[in-house]
Amino acid sequence: MGRQVSPSRGPKPRRRIRLTAPEYRELKRISRLRTAPYAEVVRAKILLWAYEHPDWSNVAIARAVGCTDRTVRKWRSRSRAGPAYQDAPRPGGPRFFPLRGPRASDRPRLYVAPGRG
Repeated sequence: MGRQVSPSRGPKPRRRIRLTAPEYRELKRISRLRTAPYAEVVRAKILLWAYEHPDWSNVAIARAVGCTDRTVRKWRSRSRAGPAYQDAPRPGGPRFFPLRGPRASDRPRLYVAPGRG
């Protein structure tokens, strides 16, 4: 994760991130993926930096990852029960898009006379 960041700026975190060995390996794997959704990779990096550098502030982790300290605070607080790096399920039912106009099977077909086309 290469970049040197000063850990001194901002308040110290109140709670430490705790990870088991399989959770740590999974977050490492996700943070290295190139085809994963960008938001998941950033969240995995946030949790890894918070675990590997428990004395760093949210501002220092945000600089190292390339996001805002507000994002770091959000994902640190969500991961208190375990490493949560995925979005929460959306409320309500699935989206429904009603058909507009007649369906393709109901439309009149174009008639082409034999020998003309």
